[in-house]
Amino acid sequence: MELIDVFEHSRNWRESRSCLVRGKESTGKRLYAKVHGDPLLYKNLYRYLYYRFATPAVLAGVTGQLLRWEEDFHGQDKVEALACWRLHLGSSEVCKAIVQSVREPGILGRFYDIWMPVKDSGRRTIRSFLKRNTSEGARGYWRAFYNLWNTATYLVKPFVGASFFYFDILKDIVLIRLIYVSVMDLTRRNFTPAEYPFEFTILVALMGVFLTNVIISSVISVYYSQVSS
Repeated sequence: MELIDVFEHSRNWRESRSCLVRGKESTGKRLYAKVHGDPLLYKNLYRYLYYRFATPAVLAGVTGQLLRWEEDFHGQDKVEALACWRLHLGSSEVCKAIVQSVREPGILGRFYDIWMPVKDSGRRTIRSFLKRNTSEGARGYWRAFYNLWNTATYLVKPFVGASFFYFDILKDIVLIRLIYVSVMDLTRRNFTPAEYPFEFTILVALMGVFLTNVIISSVISVYYSQVSS
């Protein structure tokens, strides 16, 4: 809890929020050394940070400080520090988010950093408006709009995901068909595997990858449908 308190208070951070102020950095490092020796506290600390700091930019400030402490513990070897994270946190979403937060942000990460403050500001504006406006009719309109927006969002998201999946399948079918027709035209409809082993291998490999993808996707869908039910 003491270490979490150090991270929580904004006065303990420098203006860029990339590292702690001088006095708190030594205190935090001493507390983190104690957590480092307890695997359960270690895992719970990173799980808390993952859920506590929503945006990659804010999380990166905390994890950047933790990474510097890890490097101090491992002889300034960043590879060993990252390996320590993976060893303690295992293969999980928490570990993935922690490791990615100390890397250079990609396009989606930058967009998310811009979008989250706008989203939070919109929520605060709507809540303050609803608190000031005591009219039950206005609140009813907002609730109806919010429910309609959520319904439309959760209707469209699965459809878009399924559309991309079927588009990928259609793309593979078109590619296989295109290669097959090209080979048949090239050989003047006299295609035999013995005479054209390279083209035959490409067609077999493409069809094998396509069928494997369909089978694996079907198995995963059936498995998770049974688990959810």
